[in-house]
Amino acid sequence: MLIDLTHKFVRFKLDRLGVKSRFVDLDSCHLHYYEYEHRSPKRTIVLLHGLGTSSSTWLNIFPYLLSNYRVIAVDLPGFGFSTIQNGKEFFTLRDHDEAIRSFVKQVPLPAFVLIGHSFGGWLAARFAAANSECVEQLVLINNAGIYYRGVEEIPKLFAVTSTAECRKLLERMWYHYPWYFKPFTPAILRDLSSRKVNALVSSIEAGDFLVEELSQLTMPVDVIWGKEDRLLSAESLATMRRLVPRFATHAIYLCGHVPQLERPRDLIGVLDRVLGKEADDSDGRD
Repeated sequence: MLIDLTHKFVRFKLDRLGVKSRFVDLDSCHLHYYEYEHRSPKRTIVLLHGLGTSSSTWLNIFPYLLSNYRVIAVDLPGFGFSTIQNGKEFFTLRDHDEAIRSFVKQVPLPAFVLIGHSFGGWLAARFAAANSECVEQLVLINNAGIYYRGVEEIPKLFAVTSTAECRKLLERMWYHYPWYFKPFTPAILRDLSSRKVNALVSSIEAGDFLVEELSQLTMPVDVIWGKEDRLLSAESLATMRRLVPRFATHAIYLCGHVPQLERPRDLIGVLDRVLGKEADDSDGRD
């Protein structure tokens, strides 16, 4: 109930900014997304959130993006206001792939900038590798999905069954977990359980990780990384640097796995450089 109220509050806040709350019916799900229709946008941006959250996670980033861009933020199936309609309890990674492809086919879009965080970054990279004609630039924020030794241990972190285990996971995701979020931990635990997050993570197979597909990311790829991420290893950056043709990294210091929540102003500063730069082959590595 508390998490649902948070989503409704965010929808109210975005509505006051002129952002529309919309739905599209796909074969497998009733997909919710936010859209801001800029009158003369510089570019179109599509946002994919991380695991266990929703488009609400972009609340602090929206005001910056709305000034220059058409913005679409998708609630992944089973999260936020999106619901699953094909009888499954949760969507696997590949189910999410299909839902994103169907969404892009149904919602009229020019070539767009695709921005994904964590699990959403994994989905964004998978989509961009298979549909390079649709994506003019890929921006990944502390993205999952790149294989490195030890990544197979990550699913165990989501096997939370108590408030203490949930708090430990949340504290691992932040550089400095805010004290005022701690009372929300029981509600977050219930939400993760009801949305079958542990089952989703456990369903991931070795072949789902990206290695060879990285060479198919022919568009400019910018990775924004909270340097103190204790959930995912920065070893994945070395793999991407080696295999992605047009690759740049941008560090946010004193920041963990969720820059859009922990250091939104710093993230906006990086996005301003990344989205405003010309698409060329130069690297900007930190």
